[in-house]
Amino acid sequence: MASTHFHDVLHVGAVVSCKAPSGEFYMPLDHPPRKPIVLIASGVGITPSMSILDAYMHHFVQEEKKNNSKVLPIYLFYGERTVDQLAFKGHLDRLKAHPCVHIHYCISSPNPGEHAGVDFDHQGYVSVELMSNIVGTLDCDFYMCGSEKVMNSLKDQFSKRGVPPEQVHYEVLIPKTGVKKVDKDAPKYHIECSESDEEIIWQGGHECLLDLLKDEEIDVDYGCGQGKCGACATPVLEGEFKYTKKPTTSVQAGHCLPCICQPITDLKLDL
Repeated sequence: MASTHFHDVLHVGAVVSCKAPSGEFYMPLDHPPRKPIVLIASGVGITPSMSILDAYMHHFVQEEKKNNSKVLPIYLFYGERTVDQLAFKGHLDRLKAHPCVHIHYCISSPNPGEHAGVDFDHQGYVSVELMSNIVGTLDCDFYMCGSEKVMNSLKDQFSKRGVPPEQVHYEVLIPKTGVKKVDKDAPKYHIECSESDEEIIWQGGHECLLDLLKDEEIDVDYGCGQGKCGACATPVLEGEFKYTKKPTTSVQAGHCLPCICQPITDLKLDL
């Protein structure tokens, strides 16, 4: 994990390569929201939700104080198995003191001694029905991040309640699935990495090009692993590829997103 590396390995004066944030999962800050904002976090999906909540407080709630204007409420529904797994709870509890911030902890399997109404707000999973009852409307902008199972369940619930897809923004956290057995009958393609002077072989053993690059210890940037953030965008110097699903972020001409593509010829990458 990055945080462990920062604490245990890096030292004062270390040089760190970094990129600006990218992707499509964010709340616009160029104008105050026109609908209530509802954040939905499952597990470590709380991290981007925290960023949106803090940005909301900084950009809009502070402006409210300056201009004596009204800002729409923001809601966070945060699901975890137990109370002790809730991240950032101290910070979130402090934010709850503001009248426009409404935070609801949803605990599915509380530990003995953890009680609804005392240690957390609702027992069970985050649901569209719960959000509708609390917020009073589904005419909101929803931002949700969590596991694929949770996101698919909520998307299905939103669809059944008639919430327009353009009002539901989401990012799925996909765990690494591991390497498949090489298919000896699959086409074999040579992947040349020009910067590192490495050549590796693709032969149907991976879900995507990124998995092969990581397994072969080729230095490549990546983020979401699902074609949303664009962090892994890589120049393709020669060859052709196909996407396993349509990217949801803009991709510069002559580049590919290794996290969702597979080669269909030999490739030469600027890596």
